[in-house]
Amino acid sequence: MKLETKAAFERKAAGDGEDDEIKDALAALTKTTGDAVKSMDDRMKTWEAELDKFFKKANRPRGGGPGAGDLDIGDPEKIEAERKNLNAFIRGEFKIMTVDVDPQAGYFVPDILRPTMTEKLYDTPTMLSLVRTEQWDGPGSEWMEPLKRALLSARRRSSETQAAQDTSASNPVGLLTVGAGESEALIQFSQKLIDDSSRDLASMAFTDMDAAFDRQLDGEVISGTGTGNQAWGFLNVPIVATDDATRNWGSIQYVPGGDAANVTADGVKNLLWGLRAPYRTNASFVMSSNTANAVDKLKNGQGDYIWRDQMTAGAPPMLLGFPVHFDENMPAVAGNALPIAFGNWKLGYLAVKKSVTRYLRDPYTAKPNIVLYGYKRQGGMVANSEAIKVMKIATS
Repeated sequence: MKLETKAAFERKAAGDGEDDEIKDALAALTKTTGDAVKSMDDRMKTWEAELDKFFKKANRPRGGGPGAGDLDIGDPEKIEAERKNLNAFIRGEFKIMTVDVDPQAGYFVPDILRPTMTEKLYDTPTMLSLVRTEQWDGPGSEWMEPLKRALLSARRRSSETQAAQDTSASNPVGLLTVGAGESEALIQFSQKLIDDSSRDLASMAFTDMDAAFDRQLDGEVISGTGTGNQAWGFLNVPIVATDDATRNWGSIQYVPGGDAANVTADGVKNLLWGLRAPYRTNASFVMSSNTANAVDKLKNGQGDYIWRDQMTAGAPPMLLGFPVHFDENMPAVAGNALPIAFGNWKLGYLAVKKSVTRYLRDPYTAKPNIVLYGYKRQGGMVANSEAIKVMKIATS
């Protein structure tokens, strides 16, 4: 096609000399444009229909617009309906692609297990933090150490020629033997649970086992029977009224509380002064929270509370100038009960542990389950019975 001036083109277009080639081009352009417009109109109608179907399936009204109707945002019922529909939309409760059905792409949205976890809390093993604890590895199932139960005494010689006499007590040095009995814990998990869990369930179970062993020994320090591989608790040794000078070694003295049913301020004071001066250094009270509630209300003769809360966060409260520790294994206040103990616990009681907790992961015994097994060898007993005193709820 040859180039022409604008004037020549306009003349031909106005009929001043028809040009077949230009007519054909204009006709083709007109047809193409018309087809495009028609195609776009058809698509808009299709999209409009699909959008109507979408809102109908989602049970959600359309927004304002030509032919769509306006949503009255001031109508509370419509707002509540819109909120529910929005929740349904977010959760995938519309039948296009949902989180519930695999063919509808639901598995692209897995549930997420958060890294945090809500746990039941247990009482802290109080006594294990107070008593002396020894741990060893190697042969033997008993801890043995020398025990010096008596001191030499002195005497006056009546003359320079008097013969010397033995001033030692009988059996001044003995042997303290504490057995380490075996404790065990066991739990089973399925292989699939162990393999697919987002958490290390085996490590969690072993950690719980170790904590359970500590809680077990803590309770036995107070009330263990000394049988069946239990530790020997200080409340299960002979509890007598005689003082240190006349009491058999290994038995613990009780101090009457002064009332047949309740704890008294004078009883607490008598308990404190019942422990001889050498042992009062680093001594502390031990009782349950229930008993502490009763003691907290006690007053002296001047009407002042004998209980003193510490000003430092986390520090134990003070009772007559000595720390108070809480262990819920201690008995409650009742007639003839022993609800309060006072002593130098590092000297008075010895807990022993054979090495560390042993763990076994057994995938064979209970297939297809995995057995997690843990055991620990531990024990304890009163080491120095003079270093611990207990209050008895009684008048004598």
